[in-house]
Amino acid sequence: PICVGLVLRGVERRYPLSKLCLPDSKHLIVIIAIGSFSFFITHIMMFFIQDRVILAFNKLQFLSIAHLKIPPACVVFVGFLTCDFINYALHVMSHKIPLFWAFHKIHHADEQVSSLTSFFHHPGEALISAPITLAIYVLLGMPVLSIMLYALCSVILTAISHANIAFPQWTNVTIGRVFVMPSFHRVHHSRD
Repeated sequence: PICVGLVLRGVERRYPLSKLCLPDSKHLIVIIAIGSFSFFITHIMMFFIQDRVILAFNKLQFLSIAHLKIPPACVVFVGFLTCDFINYALHVMSHKIPLFWAFHKIHHADEQVSSLTSFFHHPGEALISAPITLAIYVLLGMPVLSIMLYALCSVILTAISHANIAFPQWTNVTIGRVFVMPSFHRVHHSRD
């Protein structure tokens, strides 16, 4: 994930949306350190708990998206859209539920919003959201390919939506109808 942010960093320096939001080296080191720590904590935690969560919630599974009677490509697409909805719902909860907001507000505290801001999260946020997400995936019988494709796309698109890049206006009007563009996402960050 951090590699995506570092690649976009070069584009941000060349085409900044705001010259005031070009993070200095010290700021970048803090973001990368905290982001890496959160990423590490999440993956270590998931390594130890994923089997327990899968076993516990597998018995409660009430739907299997992976086994829907539709073409395989459609199954993956339905799973992908479901992953996106789950991620959206968890993000809304991170703004509405005080315990979730206590952790998520760290992400919104970054005043120099850039592509690396997408990785700047409190480890506690990951400790809460990762097991919830995994449990929902198990309950819904989510296809593994959908989860993997969503994770890949999410890393890239989240970094782009936080990027300090001045995209041409036509992209905000066209691409912005489907994907969150940086100029739109800045409004989200400025509200909190």
